[in-house]
Amino acid sequence: MADISARAAEASVLPFGPSSKVPQYDLGEVFFSCGPNVLHQGSNAPQAAFFPPLQKAMLPTNTFQGKVAFITGGGTGIGKGMTTTLSSLGATCVIASRKLDVLKGTAEEISSKTGNKVHAIQCDVRDPVSVKNAVAEVIKVAGHPDVSVLVKGENFSLHY
Repeated sequence: MADISARAAEASVLPFGPSSKVPQYDLGEVFFSCGPNVLHQGSNAPQAAFFPPLQKAMLPTNTFQGKVAFITGGGTGIGKGMTTTLSSLGATCVIASRKLDVLKGTAEEISSKTGNKVHAIQCDVRDPVSVKNAVAEVIKVAGHPDVSVLVKGENFSLHY
């Protein structure tokens, strides 16, 4: 308890005026991660004193039970991470991107990991007809989406 009190006193807010010194932090090396896996973290990076970073979703396991999530760009990167999390929380996920082979592999991987069905649909978000067809396919295979996560985006202008 004494340790917590001492750390709290160190972290107390001080008024900063023209003559006061603003604390400086040596950020050290950069922090790199891939999903929940830390790839690299510098030893001088600042860390929360009392609350370590969470490595799992903060929501109860069945939060999205019976819900349909449509994720564009769900085959890789942050879209894959979001699909994994939504699926682990009970959602039936539908992932979409241009590369169907990548999507199918990701869908199988996440389905086997979470036990929930993940569907793969090919879609080019730059093409309005492709998007319309993808939404129709989502409704056909999983039902109307309750959650839409639009991860995939390029440097292009959509004209609808």
